Amino acid sequence: MYTVTQLAKRANISRTTLLYYEKEGLLTPALRADNGYRYYGEAEDKKLAAIVSYRAYGLSVANIATLLNGENALEQPQLLKEHFNQLEQEVAKLIPISINIWSLSESLAALRQGNE
Repeated sequence: MYTVTQLAKRANISRTTLLYYEKEGLLTPALRADNGYRYYGEAEDKKLAAIVSYRAYGLSVANIATLLNGENALEQPQLLKEHFNQLEQEVAKLIPISINIWSLSESLAALRQGNE
């Protein structure tokens, strides 16, 4: 069993973030002691790893809840496809910007060399 702090360290997140996930209903302690301490087992450890991964992919807490609860199996693939499409749109917007930045950098370097 892990305490809040121990589980947070295992997942490389803050204690506050772990408690936020609990507040949002994403994670529930396996046991709550009489003194109020929360204890988490291996199942919660694995679930938290999934939550952290989904967050790293940019999914919202609400979407993660949908993925984790498994109630609507048809909605899960659609949710992931929609997120993928959003990411592709972001990439499409960033490519021309990165090209412009590279071009500007090359132009500035050429100007600098011409002035030396």
